[in-house]
Amino acid sequence: MNDQGKTLECTPSLLALTILSCVEKDLAGARQTLKIIARETQRLGGHNATDAELEEGLSRFLSFEKETALFRQLCLFYDALWYNLLLPKLIDKTRRVPSDSIEAYRATVRQKSMELLATAEYLPEEWRKWGTEAYSTDMQADFNFYMHGVVPPSQRDEFDLILNFTRTRGNGHYPEMLAWLHMRTREIIGLVDKKEHLLTHATLFNSQARFTTELIEYFMSNVVPIPE
Repeated sequence: MNDQGKTLECTPSLLALTILSCVEKDLAGARQTLKIIARETQRLGGHNATDAELEEGLSRFLSFEKETALFRQLCLFYDALWYNLLLPKLIDKTRRVPSDSIEAYRATVRQKSMELLATAEYLPEEWRKWGTEAYSTDMQADFNFYMHGVVPPSQRDEFDLILNFTRTRGNGHYPEMLAWLHMRTREIIGLVDKKEHLLTHATLFNSQARFTTELIEYFMSNVVPIPE
């Protein structure tokens, strides 16, 4: 990222890099938060775990399959966040993209993001397949929520509990997107016992919300979308 207070002019290609960076940084933050949670759990049990023990425990807690699922979830989240929230606000604020080109510009950023992800050879192959048809069906409900706010009837009760827990009900689509991301993160990593893991849930959600809010504040203050 650029230094705070300095504007960064971003073409769609550079914005695609920025979005992928958001996903990777958020995933790294989730891993670090889970290590902190594991350390506190060990400490409460009377044992101060070493870094090696925490890494070993984290690898069992967050397997490659789970990390892959979380990576895809974050891709959907940030895709919708940029497409629906950040890009429209930034374009309206900076006025560097013609008003009659806004929809085409957003579509171009999304296309560049998909292309970048598919060709980022440093990522595992399973992660680069996020945007392909083979995975679209399993993630359709997530896409429908992040993009359109649609909650499937089968997940309404659980999501109602999450909205109450995170106190995001009625605060707008972005806070509810964070609540949905938190719900799906818990499901992916297996933290579904609400009473036993209440502190863990709070730590995880606060970390997710703080990270994303800081990103939004940075981008709204520093990024200027411009044509390619």
